Formats: sequence, structure tokens, C-alpha cells
Amino acid sequence: MKVLPYYVGLLVNTTANVRLADFIRETVYSRHARLPVYKSRAFVYHDSALRSRYCRMCLVEIEKNPKAARVRCTVGEISDAIEKIHGRHVATNRLVTGAYASEYGNTDVIEKAMKKVQEFESKEGRRPRILVAKVGEDGHDRGYKVIASAFTDLGFDVDIGPLFNTPDQVAQQAVDADVHVVGISSLAAGHRVLVPRVIEELKKKGRSDILVVCGGVIPPCDYKELTDAGVVAIYGPGTSIPHAAVSLVDVLSERHHGGSSRMSQAS
Repeated sequence: MKVLPYYVGLLVNTTANVRLADFIRETVYSRHARLPVYKSRAFVYHDSALRSRYCRMCLVEIEKNPKAARVRCTVGEISDAIEKIHGRHVATNRLVTGAYASEYGNTDVIEKAMKKVQEFESKEGRRPRILVAKVGEDGHDRGYKVIASAFTDLGFDVDIGPLFNTPDQVAQQAVDADVHVVGISSLAAGHRVLVPRVIEELKKKGRSDILVVCGGVIPPCDYKELTDAGVVAIYGPGTSIPHAAVSLVDVLSERHHGGSSRMSQAS
């Protein structure tokens, strides 16, 4: 039997498309399908249930008392009700040093990366400093924590930003830390909108000298749009971290010590 290839289309979300979809959903569900009176009663019941001494897990309680959802309360509204009682979870970032280098071993590429960092430090007077950041509602944090820990082992000075930052917050943190480069991890398809905004915010703050690189799940067809916006390097899935570090130091050296930076693409 001949198996035909199956092609998966690429959905491109723009800001306008997302806002239009949100407006349609809000119009349909808020103005026509939701019941204000029963909604308010449901929240009273929901609130009292959350305050109950028997409430140990919010999700379990919601499953037991789904009245708010049945009258078309949004996830955001239900979340706000939970937050009033239990507060908001704040993720903590902690760098783990030594683990990456010890597991990878003393290979030639590790030694090359460390040597590049040392050469940069001797010329610049300080080690290359990078802010590893997440922007928007992208909560996939394992990858950028691995990158932050690995770059620390390779000799970089690394700052790691919190989740769910706005472009302005990322730019301000980069300025405050006086980094050489911002590395943005994108795993939720927000790069086409959010990354250019980070670059714009850096320019507004008078720090267009801070370079911006990207990594994560970024379709190759988006590379040109990002580079046109000012991104100097893109590291796609499967990129070797030591090779990425070597490439990044080369880009920084070209920018800081003569010559214009080249676009670097690794996949």
C-alpha cells in the first residue's frame, strides 16, 4: 500500500487575528450566552466553596462545583475568584551551576567555548553577559533554565528573567543589568510580535547596542522577518548549546571589536 505524505499546515497568528477572535468570543459568550444573575450566584457559591476548610486543591473544588463554568464564566473570571482566596503563584528561578559541564564532559567544543569567553573578557574587561528571557504568556520554562545554567558553566555572566514579562519589562531588566545580549526563548509562537517589541523598547531606552538573539521553536520562514527587525542570531531546535555559545561570542566580538555582526542561524 502506498502511503501518501501528510503535510501539516502552518498557522500564522497575527495580533489582529487574535484580537478579532477574542472580540468574537467575548461578544458571543458575554452578551448573549451568559446569565448575569446566575453568574453572580455561582460566584458566591464558588467563593464560599473555596473558603471552605475542606478545600485543599482549587482544581478539585472547581470540578465538584462547576456552576460558574456552566453559566459561561470565563477561565479568567474563575481564576480571579481563586486568586482572591489563595493568592497568585509566583514561579522562582534558580540557576544550577556545574551540572551541564560535568555531564557534557571536557570535549573540544566545551573548551573552545570557554576559551572564546576568556578572549572576550580580556578584550572587553568583563565576561559576556546575557539576559535569558521569556516574553508574554509563554510558560515553557525548562529550556531557558537549561540554557541559563549551561551558559553559566561556559563562563557567561547570566541573568534569568521571570516568566510572563512584557517587552518593556524585559528591556528594562536588560538595561538595569547592563547586559551585552538578550536571549529570548520562544515556545508559544509569540516571536513575530513580541521580539520586535523588545527591540523597540531597547531603542526607546537608548540601548540599541544591546543585541537580541532568539531560540526555540521558530519556523525558518519567520527568520527573515526577525532579522529584518534586528535579531542578530536564531538558534532553532537541535542546536548544540556549546556551538551556540561559540557563535554568540563571535557575534558579540564582531560587534564590539570591529566589523558588523553577521546573522547566525543554527538548526
